[in-house]
Amino acid sequence: MEQPKKQKGIIEAITSFAERYVPDSYVILLILSLLTFILALAFTPSSPYQVVQAWGKGFWILLEFSMQMALIIVTGYALATTPQCNRLLVALCSQP
Repeated sequence: MEQPKKQKGIIEAITSFAERYVPDSYVILLILSLLTFILALAFTPSSPYQVVQAWGKGFWILLEFSMQMALIIVTGYALATTPQCNRLLVALCSQP
């Protein structure tokens, strides 16, 4: 389906802005990590070593959680695309 010219122009403008001015996710990670490190040193009685240790432990907990969410998404998609589940979803969605 072809997009209207006005909509296409808006989409291209937003894409151009994002490509030009929004930094890479790795840069955002570095900036936020550095900011968090500085704020943790300023507002807690922790040493730099303790702050780095806490960041490292928290990172692996978040990584574990993100892998669990990825597994849920993949298995949910695999289940939803089976013919039996597809028929059930179509039947449920066709109800008024």
